[in-house]
Amino acid sequence: MSRPALPDLRRMQQILQREQRALNAADMPALMKLAPRKAALLERLESADPAGPALARAVRQLRDQARRNARLFEAALRGLTDAQALVRRLSVDADDQTYHRDGRRQKVNPPGRSFERRA
Repeated sequence: MSRPALPDLRRMQQILQREQRALNAADMPALMKLAPRKAALLERLESADPAGPALARAVRQLRDQARRNARLFEAALRGLTDAQALVRRLSVDADDQTYHRDGRRQKVNPPGRSFERRA
């Protein structure tokens, strides 16, 4: 195992900060751009040996930051799943009705009528 280079730790911290901002902004394109860089850097860091208290502390901080981002990812996925379920429920159970001027109920978006032509 090699020792993690401090520049690699700094780069990972910057990536995790950008990732957090992208998650908070729901910026999926930015997340997609960061993913390969993060994976490559993570592979280098995982093969390193955090010798010394300063490096060990930096690695712990990165781990904590990565865990926070993981919780943000999970929350974003739950939000997307909830939104999909809501859209599905609204499209199936849609009771798009309102009241007409004379007090009768009427559909807001009635189903499309077919146009018949008679010869």
